[in-house]
Amino acid sequence: MAKESEKQSRYQRVKQILNEAQGDACPDYQGYGRFWELPLERFLEVTIYGVRMIAPAREEASVELNHVSAHDSCCGSSSGKSEKSSANPSEKSTDKTGDAASAGSCCHSSTGSSSGSQHMPGRGAASGLIKGLKGEFPFDGTQFPRLLWGGASVSDSDVLFIQKWIDDGCPADDKKMTEIEIRENADLARARGDEEHPLHPGPDNLLREAIMKELANVNPLWHRLRWPGGNKSLIFEAYPTPDDIERILQINNFFAFGSGPVDDHFFGALENVHNLIHNFTGGANPNYDAKKFPAPQNREEPQYGDMVYPGMTAFDPIFWAHHSNVDRLWFEWQKNHPNVGPDNPASILPPWSLNVDQVKSIHTLGYEYVKSSHLYPANNKMPITKFKSAKAGVHPQVLADHKRAELRIHNVQYATRGGAAIRAFLNLPKADANTPTRNNDHFVGQVHTFAGFCVGGPGHCDVPPEKTRKYDLRKRPHKTPSNFRLDATETVRKLKAKGEKDLHINLVVLDIDGKEIDDALWMDGVSLNFLD
Repeated sequence: MAKESEKQSRYQRVKQILNEAQGDACPDYQGYGRFWELPLERFLEVTIYGVRMIAPAREEASVELNHVSAHDSCCGSSSGKSEKSSANPSEKSTDKTGDAASAGSCCHSSTGSSSGSQHMPGRGAASGLIKGLKGEFPFDGTQFPRLLWGGASVSDSDVLFIQKWIDDGCPADDKKMTEIEIRENADLARARGDEEHPLHPGPDNLLREAIMKELANVNPLWHRLRWPGGNKSLIFEAYPTPDDIERILQINNFFAFGSGPVDDHFFGALENVHNLIHNFTGGANPNYDAKKFPAPQNREEPQYGDMVYPGMTAFDPIFWAHHSNVDRLWFEWQKNHPNVGPDNPASILPPWSLNVDQVKSIHTLGYEYVKSSHLYPANNKMPITKFKSAKAGVHPQVLADHKRAELRIHNVQYATRGGAAIRAFLNLPKADANTPTRNNDHFVGQVHTFAGFCVGGPGHCDVPPEKTRKYDLRKRPHKTPSNFRLDATETVRKLKAKGEKDLHINLVVLDIDGKEIDDALWMDGVSLNFLD
C-alpha cells in the first residue's frame, strides 16, 4: 500500500506543514484561526492586520514599469536618490494595482517572472504568509512577530515548498508528490544556492526541542519566551506581599490608588505592582546575543521575555491571569471605597467609544469574582423532579474563610403551568416532598415560580432560542430563561459547625398542592459559590 505522503497533493502538503508548525497553539489571527484550513478560495483572500497572506495573481496585480528610464531603476535613480515606496501592510491588501511593487523591492532575487528588463518578486515571495514564515518585515518583530504565532519555525525547505506552490498558482489538486520528490525539491534549491544548507541539529538541539514540547504538554501555562526573576535587589526585594496588597486596597484616594490627572497614570500604587509583575514574569533572556540577534524583539532569542514587550505580552498565557487579578483588585478596592472613584465619569476611553462610567462596574459588564465555584450541568431538555449532586470538593480554606455562600439555579425556563416550588437543601440526598424545612439545618431556601397558562397565539410562550442573531438588538423575549439565587451562608455555617467537611446539593420540585412534579423545572445546571 502506498504511503499516505505519496497520495498528497502539494496543497495538502502545504496545510500539513502549517498545521505541524502551529502545533497545539490556537492564535486568533484576527478571527480567521488556522486560515490555511479555510476553503481554498477564501484562503487566497485572507488579509490579517492589513497584510494579504497570499499575494494576488499577476493579472490582478500588474505593475507598469515603463516609466522607469535607462538612467533610473526601481531601486533608485542614478543620482542615488531613492524613489518613495509604500511599506504599509494595509496598502498591500487594498491597492491591487500596486501590490507587486509594494510587497517587496523589485531588486530582490525571486523565482518569479520578469517584466521587460525589470526583475519583479514572484507571487510567493510577495505573499504575507511567506514573508511571515521567513521573519521578513512586517513580521520581523517591528510590527508583528514571525509566523506562525505561538508555534514552531517552519524549515527553510518547507517555506520554499510553499512559496513555489504559490508561484505555480496555488493549485488545489495538482500532481501527487512523493516524499522523495519533496526532498529533491529542497535539495535542488540548496544546489542552486537559493536556500541555505541547514546546520545539523545535533543531539543537544533535538533534546531541547523534545523538552520544550513536553513542557507544553505538562503545563498549559508554560511559555518558551519567559525568564522569570531578575536582579534580587531590584525585583525580589520589591515583590509584593499580601500585606503590601492589603495596604494598597486601604488607600482612600482614587488617584493615589489608580493614578490619574493629579499624578501620573503610570505610577499609581496598583499600576506600580502591575508593572513589576510584567517585568518579573518576562525577565531577561540569558541566551540573548546582540551580535547574533541585532533585533531585541526577535522571536528566536529576544533580549527579554514577552511580558516585557507591550506588543507581545498577550502571547504569554500568564498575561491573562495577571490582568484578571489587577481587575479583581480594582473590584476589591471599589468594595472598600464605594463612594470614591474617578473625577470625570463621562471621560471617553479611546480607542473605544465607552466612557468611564460605563465600565467601572463589573456587574454592568456581566461578570464577577468568586472565591470558589462548583458547577453541576444539567440537560435543559429534560424536566427535573429531584436533583442530587456529587460532593463539591470544597477546599477546607474556602470553608473556613468566606463571607457568603450562594446556591444558584442557572437558566431556568418558564413553564406554562400553574405555580410551583423548588426546595433546596445541602447534604440531604434523600430529601423529598415530605422533608421538613423548618428547624432543618440542611434547608437552604425555596423558590416559587408563577407563569400561569399561556395567553396568546401559537408559539407565544415558547422558550426563545438559546442564541439570538449576532446583531439582534431587540429586547429580551418575556420567556427568556433566568437565574435563581438562594443565600446558603447560614446553612453552610451550621453544617460546618456539625463537622461536615464537604457539601453537595439537593433539589425537590413540588406542585402547589405539595406533590412532586416533573413539568415545572428545566434548567442548565446548579452551582454552589463562595464569595469574599
